[in-house]
Amino acid sequence: MTRRKRHQNRKRRTSARPSEPQLPGNFRRAIERWERLAPILSGHPDLPGEIESRRKQLVEILAPFDAVAVLGQLVLSEMSLAADTYVESEHPGVAYVVEMAAAVLVSRSDRLGSEAVSPAIDANVLGPLRELIVEMALLEGLARYQRTAAHTDDERLAGAQRNAAIAHLVLRGPGWPWQETALLADLFAPFSSELRDALGFDAADAVACSKAAGQLVPQRFSEHMRNADSHVQDALDWADAVLGGGWRDQPPGPVRDRALAAIWALMHAGEAMLLDQSSLASGASVPTTVAHAYMEALSTQFAQTGALFDIAERIRFAPYLPVGHDRFFLTVPGNDLWALRPLFERTLKGERYARHRGRWLEQRATALLREALAPDEVHSSVKIFAPDGGTELSEIDGLLRFGDTILAVEAKSATMRPGARRGGRALISHLKATLTKASEQAALAKQVLQGEQTATLRRPDGAALVLTSPVREVHPILVTLDDLSSVAPTVWEIAGSTILPAGVTAPWILTLHELELVCATVESPIQLAHFLRARSRMNQLGGRVASEELDWWMLYLKQGLYFEHEPQPGRVRYLSQTDDLDAWILFEHGERERPAPKPRQRLDDTTRRVLTILAGDRPPGWVSAGCMLLSAGTDSREEIWRDLAAARRRARRKQLVQRHTYGYLDEPEPMLICSVVVPDGDGPHILTTLQSYVEERMAENSIRRVLGLGFEASSKRPFEALLIVDDAIWTLPDDD
Repeated sequence: MTRRKRHQNRKRRTSARPSEPQLPGNFRRAIERWERLAPILSGHPDLPGEIESRRKQLVEILAPFDAVAVLGQLVLSEMSLAADTYVESEHPGVAYVVEMAAAVLVSRSDRLGSEAVSPAIDANVLGPLRELIVEMALLEGLARYQRTAAHTDDERLAGAQRNAAIAHLVLRGPGWPWQETALLADLFAPFSSELRDALGFDAADAVACSKAAGQLVPQRFSEHMRNADSHVQDALDWADAVLGGGWRDQPPGPVRDRALAAIWALMHAGEAMLLDQSSLASGASVPTTVAHAYMEALSTQFAQTGALFDIAERIRFAPYLPVGHDRFFLTVPGNDLWALRPLFERTLKGERYARHRGRWLEQRATALLREALAPDEVHSSVKIFAPDGGTELSEIDGLLRFGDTILAVEAKSATMRPGARRGGRALISHLKATLTKASEQAALAKQVLQGEQTATLRRPDGAALVLTSPVREVHPILVTLDDLSSVAPTVWEIAGSTILPAGVTAPWILTLHELELVCATVESPIQLAHFLRARSRMNQLGGRVASEELDWWMLYLKQGLYFEHEPQPGRVRYLSQTDDLDAWILFEHGERERPAPKPRQRLDDTTRRVLTILAGDRPPGWVSAGCMLLSAGTDSREEIWRDLAAARRRARRKQLVQRHTYGYLDEPEPMLICSVVVPDGDGPHILTTLQSYVEERMAENSIRRVLGLGFEASSKRPFEALLIVDDAIWTLPDDD
């Protein structure tokens, strides 16, 4: 006899509704600014006029001040980052405030202000300055939004263009500095001689200079403040010129003088931050000629002309301002690092570099996935030929198989033109050359690998490639060097457009830097396969919006990506999900002293043990088995293990087989999880008992996806027998 407990249509998933905490500071401040601008924006506002009005106010505010004095204060207020408390959505500093102020200042003929001695700079100056610049950026973003809408033929693509246009105002680099440093050193190493001949330095020199500059600026400021007491006379002279005679009425003595010296030192922080070729060369351990060439190549001269936002963009990619006597001010520390790749690519433009860049990206992306997932097979540059063998149809840059699952990697290294970054028509051309082509290649690869289309796979040496296991699912991945966050998190918005035609499966789109972070936090191939299933389902459902692809990965780890049964009130925006990832990576790289745990998926110990055994032993169907277990959801899995613990006790006490079924009949993946617990000593019969029970349940429910688990009552293992049923693996005979 057996005891059977049947559960039908259990709750599969833990809800993935957005939590409702207090709005993050940056989001709240943005809303408040829009509310203040609402009266101006009602009707048909003159956005260029509003921006010009604020530009004139900026010019007037900045007129009395020495450029270096103002920029020094802005670097302190906007660019200071406390790694131990850093939260992306709360950090108040923004680089474009410094860039915009610098754009006004370099429109002068030189650094000097209208006052012979630069006045004191306090909150009464910096506060209005910051608000004017932020309002200008908001208005410019809206203006770009409107211009894009007016010149877009396909409204489905307008969103991507608008996202790119607005993001370009604020985005500096799609990754962490150490990621870009490693990329520069590796990608451009074969071109050292060409770069030295053309620029006077190569990638290794540039990385050393960038790192040294980032260290020298805060070091020199700290040293400057420590030595403030040695500048008392300078402080007294400055106070006479700026504060008037009233300050002398204060009680005399060392306290007053030291206070004035500290104020003087703070007002002259920018002067302390200046870099020259000798100091940079010493810090970077390079010749002075290299240091000078580096700063010159990345410098913007005074007397700039043109639109203010255009000048600010020039400064972003050439952030050093020459201020005389071979000294330079680095407007935004760190911007020089992100300016190097565009500089090198302009210098090396040509077919040789383009081919190298493509191969390098293919190899790097494949290597990251190989190291993280330990696949059963890895192949690079797999060519797809027509059945006759004569016509090459396509190529798969990286093919990784684990179990019956394949990752088909397409690496697109093309550099985005400036117009594309700003959201212009060039963005559409770039997307067609990258996303459209990758999607078409992925669609063909999927059909061939799953046997839906006859073709021949060949290795780079021309030999036929025959995979050693049947293929059940294929996940296309598009890895890029340039940031595609304007479309990647919301690729559903362009479905059916000329970029992503109807019927074409959208690949998972992410940058190489994002892939590095995913690979650093993924626990097993099962987890990634399950994420990719859910991520593809999100594209089908639509309506969910995030700022970057890492937000979806982190949301998956935190609570899953299950939205089938939630109401769809239109677009649902998810705010930044990467705070835990940021904290961990900052600690790992020594930027943060406070320990932060590595992000991992919320799993109970039993589930994690089962997944570990599956990924280690890799029985047939192990990826499907793990995905079915993960699809049950946190609450349901915990209930299963509680029921099984009770079933083990009953099996020992009654010496009877215990059987359970958990049904998940909702779309898109109806499935059953069946379990049997046999009394101790019946271990040899577990699989037979389990198979019989699964056949019974499948016949009754007409379901072709089943995870069967068998247990011996007193065993300490998570399971003794495993049975996986999937349409592509096993189906019941017609007469059964």
